[in-house]
Amino acid sequence: MPLAGRLLAALRAGDAAGGEVKQVSSAALKIADGQSFPLADLRIDHDADPIAALERLWALYAPDIRAYEKRALAPL
Repeated sequence: MPLAGRLLAALRAGDAAGGEVKQVSSAALKIADGQSFPLADLRIDHDADPIAALERLWALYAPDIRAYEKRALAPL
């Protein structure tokens, strides 16, 4: 499983294990890969199920991640 999937699974497992006293309302995912900027820097705030929302956002973002990196390295 790629790193992002493992991190999201860890967030989900921590939440399921009762990791927070109050209900979780935000979640974030930041991934670096050798550049001076993160490959992914995603955040969900003020959501009833922020981890699920972050998983959905990652599913939309992930297929284009290398295109975003390429554009950042060589902007038009």
